[in-house]
Amino acid sequence: MVSTIHNLIELTSNSKLDKALFEEAICLACNHFDKAEHTIFVTEKEKLRLLTTTIGDEDEKAFLKLAIENKFRDCKGFNFVSVEEQRQGVIGMLIIPLNYCGKIIGIWVMEDYQAEIVHISRDDKSLLMLFSFFIGTYLLDQKSKANFYLDALTKVPGRLYFGNMIDALIEKEANIYVCAVKICNMELLNTMFGVQHSDQNLKKLAEAMSKRNIGAVYRIDGSTLALITSEDNITVHDRMADMINDVGKCMDLKTIIFHRKDIEDIFLDLENGFKKCRQGSLLFVEEEKLQQESLFTVKKEEKRPKKHSREEDFDFDLYEILQEAGK
Repeated sequence: MVSTIHNLIELTSNSKLDKALFEEAICLACNHFDKAEHTIFVTEKEKLRLLTTTIGDEDEKAFLKLAIENKFRDCKGFNFVSVEEQRQGVIGMLIIPLNYCGKIIGIWVMEDYQAEIVHISRDDKSLLMLFSFFIGTYLLDQKSKANFYLDALTKVPGRLYFGNMIDALIEKEANIYVCAVKICNMELLNTMFGVQHSDQNLKKLAEAMSKRNIGAVYRIDGSTLALITSEDNITVHDRMADMINDVGKCMDLKTIIFHRKDIEDIFLDLENGFKKCRQGSLLFVEEEKLQQESLFTVKKEEKRPKKHSREEDFDFDLYEILQEAGK
């Protein structure tokens, strides 16, 4: 027991506190507890996430995770000690809550292929407490890193995280679109109505973009939000147009959408795109083609009456010519 604790402390002292460390640490625990398989789950927004396991087969991992998650959901937390469905060959199972600072942060699942009941001694609990401490410290560190990237006002990741994400996706040649929305005349609005009013508008815009459920939202600066999505161009256009028609009633917006292939310098691309985009419009850049659409004009065209005479036909043609000239 003492040697296992000593080895665990030495391992954590000489290694970076990350997922790879726990993959090594669980091997130490496996030797100590002398049980067939060990799996650790941690809580994440009232759900369970697999941290590490000694199970090698991916299908077996998925089966156990689903069984544990279903029981976790049915019991609304950690109030259970076993599951109805166990993996093939497993006879005994023990589910142990992991505590950190008075809060349950995860569970340790021990499975035995030989014994019907899995037991741990009182001394073993000291090792579990040490594991809980290291796991809790790891989760706290992960949360701190996440909060570093989160914008305090909108509760979405900020400019730095957005830039890093775009760089990674470009390197992978991912098939993504970037949608950016800018609230126009923000400085003037701050002067006229105060910063709090502008902040509320930015929060409403972030919520409206998130509700479209097409991708993650990021705050770029004091007046601009962006969204990264892997949806197709038609879905992206329709969802963003719907969002503009909804939110644009209470604020003036500029919206630009472009594909990953059109990105050279993301922040410079955004700046140039907003310069080309008219207030209240949606600018779609794809395959080196520039398409600009005024949502107000689209609405007006939809409400225009049908043609019934040659005179109306002439007016309609003239209207189209004027619209083309305006572009």
